[in-house]
Amino acid sequence: MRSIGPIQLATPFCQAGLAGYSDRAMRVVARRRGCPYAVTEALLDVILLSGGQGLRNCIDIDAEDHPVAGQIIGSEPESMAKAAKILHQYHYDVIDLNFACPVKKIKNKARGGHMLRDLERGKSIIRAVRDALPEAVLSVSLRRGFDDSPESEDQFWELLEFVFEQGCAAARVHARTVEQKYLGRSRWEFLRQVKERFPNRTILGSGDVFTAQDAVRMLK
Repeated sequence: MRSIGPIQLATPFCQAGLAGYSDRAMRVVARRRGCPYAVTEALLDVILLSGGQGLRNCIDIDAEDHPVAGQIIGSEPESMAKAAKILHQYHYDVIDLNFACPVKKIKNKARGGHMLRDLERGKSIIRAVRDALPEAVLSVSLRRGFDDSPESEDQFWELLEFVFEQGCAAARVHARTVEQKYLGRSRWEFLRQVKERFPNRTILGSGDVFTAQDAVRMLK
């Protein structure tokens, strides 16, 4: 599908969020070469909420940089909802919740890909953001599981079902597990299973896309 909720895309590709790279300059260069949609790198909720220079460093879009998703990562439903409202107020077109980064736990609280084994926390965050922004366009970034266990795969499907039940417009699925981090091959056949299970939903594939040819092969 060539849409993220009400946002229509000229082509079924986008520039993914990449830590340390996906700033406004990179996004605008991509747009000038035909990229229809871009995502920021993951912005930590507590930095957005701190105000001051941290907030100013995070908020970096202009008229040429649309449509754009502001991607947030954090541990607590309340702070994630408040951070999402800040990005919405600064006119990010989509709010993306990052449940994909393979970061370590901080003070025994999950964030990023660890939501895939802390489903109640993940669901609470999605619900809190949706309640805070009932009309906003939301998406969620996931990995195919926390690990390769059958239980982890079941948890992935449960969480993805919840994502769409809550009215999220799209899901990005990185086809490695959280435990893999960036090692080994991205299991693209899993992306085919996701699309077969959700044929009428927007699914963005991720993992091992290094060239334009890779992107076309993944789409096929």
